[in-house]
Amino acid sequence: MSGKNIFITGDSFAFHRIEPQDWPYEVAVGLNLKLKGAGYPGYSWWPSLISLKEYANSKDFKNTEYFIFVHTQLTRPLSFTESYNARVCNEDHPDYYVWETYVKYFYNFNFSYWAMEKYLAEINEICENKKIIHVRAFPDEEKVYKKANGIILQEPLISYTDHKRNQEFWNYGRNHMEPTINCYIAQQLIKICRKYEIYGPKRTRNVWMSIDNAK
Repeated sequence: MSGKNIFITGDSFAFHRIEPQDWPYEVAVGLNLKLKGAGYPGYSWWPSLISLKEYANSKDFKNTEYFIFVHTQLTRPLSFTESYNARVCNEDHPDYYVWETYVKYFYNFNFSYWAMEKYLAEINEICENKKIIHVRAFPDEEKVYKKANGIILQEPLISYTDHKRNQEFWNYGRNHMEPTINCYIAQQLIKICRKYEIYGPKRTRNVWMSIDNAK
């Protein structure tokens, strides 16, 4: 291992990371880096921002080669509270009333969009001149990324799942994907990370790339 780090954070698509064939694990191993960060199943981007700020104040931050952010639905409530977790949107969940109240009285798309822009701006500031890759978990509004520094990937991770045929895909597989797909995503991300060795951070400010076409 090189002694350098890679920071990967996001939602449940980045949660499993300790075993071979988990894509974050495979990316770190493939790049010879130590894996940092965490995935937060069901939550918004809020805990990822909190963890990034904490990490930025640690001794590991300066020695971190890449930052990969897996962005969840921008409409999820900005909370680190279990009752506001997106998993409670099932009517059978005992805290469903909390979710129902949020959607009925507090949810506003324009606010969620604005807040997501501010989150991306904070990433720009905290990770200035760092190698950043933005991975979309869902096909949310692409234009919200118009000022995001780094590489933004075109294909959302949900497109690599069996979600169209299997409504229970959330409970299937690690990071919701087959082991072979986890490995495929890792291989492609490694290729995309290495693009930075060619172009450098200054030439990859808001560059869109395809996962499937990475070479």
